[in-house]
Amino acid sequence: MPDRGPSKVMSIADAVERFVTPGAAIHFAYGGARPNAAIAEIVRRYAGTDTRFTVSAHGFVSTHHALVAAGLVSPLCVAVAGGDYPSPRPNPGLPRALAGGSVTVENWAVWALTARLPARGLGGEGVPVRPRAAGGAAAGDGGGAH
Repeated sequence: MPDRGPSKVMSIADAVERFVTPGAAIHFAYGGARPNAAIAEIVRRYAGTDTRFTVSAHGFVSTHHALVAAGLVSPLCVAVAGGDYPSPRPNPGLPRALAGGSVTVENWAVWALTARLPARGLGGEGVPVRPRAAGGAAAGDGGGAH
């Protein structure tokens, strides 16, 4: 087996301390294994500070909302934001944060958000796509930048 260098295994607290800094852009993958431990550690470490993380996620649900409640996020770039268990529903904290001006939300289509990730990962300032136009579901376009 080839030598792969020193181990990269570390505690979640050490990983957050080393890799998550104020102003960072953080993407939380959405799936059955949610990043709950990472989110909890970020909230523990940065609650009460002005981090202004740019957070993106295809589904911003469940414990993700602790980041908004702690005032750590703006902007939030998502395809879906709300609750998903035990059934889909709005999360009441997000509209309060929007109304209070503590967070802004960019509503992205799932494919557009997916296409944006490699562009940013490759160091591109521009992205190959833009968020959906403002308007919201009532206007018939399903969402918008708020």
